[in-house]
Amino acid sequence: MKRFVGWMAGAALALVCAAGLGGWMPAFAANASSGSPADDASRLAALASGLIAEDGRLWVVGVRTSDGLARWSGEDEAEALRWIERRQASLEGENADWFVNVQGTLVPADVEAVWPRLTDAADTTLVEGYEDGTTFSYSYRAPTFSASVGEGDGSIHLMAAAHLDTETGLWRLTLGTPVVMIEY
Repeated sequence: MKRFVGWMAGAALALVCAAGLGGWMPAFAANASSGSPADDASRLAALASGLIAEDGRLWVVGVRTSDGLARWSGEDEAEALRWIERRQASLEGENADWFVNVQGTLVPADVEAVWPRLTDAADTTLVEGYEDGTTFSYSYRAPTFSASVGEGDGSIHLMAAAHLDTETGLWRLTLGTPVVMIEY
């Protein structure tokens, strides 16, 4: 388990470093379709409703542009949306890769009930997944989201992960579009 968590943290760090250095490989470039990062954040908020406790929700938003990587994090969904809108307005049409993540305590704590609910609510198709006793991680094709990574059948728009905090006994759920870019 520690190896997997270390690998995932390393993979996320590698993606962030690649973004910061301006070197996304074509297969990992975020592909924008119709919609906006604010729309995607609103879609994540709708998915999080009833799954992630409102108290203590963490929002993490990142954008990669030719100037580098900018990031915002906080607990206020409205402030996350305002940050996205301000950053988007300042870009004036410049290409940007956006990543939006929301994380918090899973409510109710039935981790098995999350996955069918996400599939129904976001009209998703499972692309790949990982499970062990304390971690679940799934990547989905979900065309209702505007950003994606990958190409063809491997293209994903949404990633969802749950991890059991063995110290508290609570499940932490993380939703991200197009991928989760924070530790789960």
